[in-house]
Amino acid sequence: MEEHKQLEGIAVGGHGGSALVQTPDGKLKKRVNNPPEVNFYESLSKKNLGDGINFIPKFYGSEQTDGSTWIVIEDLTFQKQKPCILDIKMGTQSFGEDAKAEKKDAMIAKDKQTTTVTLGQRITGYRTWNFQKGEFLKLGKDVTKKIKAEEYTKYLHDFFDNGEGLRKDVIAILLAEIKKFLTWQESQSVIRVYSSSLLFVYDAMNKEPHGAVKWIDFAHVFDIKDGGHDEGFLVGLRKLIVYFENLLK
Repeated sequence: MEEHKQLEGIAVGGHGGSALVQTPDGKLKKRVNNPPEVNFYESLSKKNLGDGINFIPKFYGSEQTDGSTWIVIEDLTFQKQKPCILDIKMGTQSFGEDAKAEKKDAMIAKDKQTTTVTLGQRITGYRTWNFQKGEFLKLGKDVTKKIKAEEYTKYLHDFFDNGEGLRKDVIAILLAEIKKFLTWQESQSVIRVYSSSLLFVYDAMNKEPHGAVKWIDFAHVFDIKDGGHDEGFLVGLRKLIVYFENLLK
């Protein structure tokens, strides 16, 4: 029970509940209903992802429990006192290349109601520690699905504002990581990934410059066969860099 209680606090962006279980040794078990995600992790060693592998959580294998498949990956909140977590879903579309016409039409309509189409990204949730209030402030889907492009900077600012000021030191660290990721994405012609997220994590109690960003959610991965790049993802990454740079001004 204790594991699930801890988990309720770190769940953002629709991830949580019985679908995630933390372990005492710094691992996270994620129940997956989509076989392609398991296949992606298990085939990582065969894919030539170069530096891209550094942005994917460490994979410790998969297991079957109670009739469900679970992947075991690193827990990015491990040993953090007040882990602050931001989930941003990347790309200009959230449906895969194999989506049937009816589902595709429904997802296009949904994407147009969010910042997915215009910004190539949308905030799906966050939780951040506020020292003034002495509690975590959470942003859920009831709000995130209504965020407009002109409001985007505000919500990013609110995530990094701990009640005592803006954590520009953390933003700078994460910005450098996003730029590294962009460099890799611009060079790779291996995979296109739809409806994946960038997960940003830092510890509010750690006053030193720090932070991590990882690429998560791989249920819709497709090999690139046309020699191109993941253009929709690149749109979002480039705009995200601009947002982070503006927060530092």
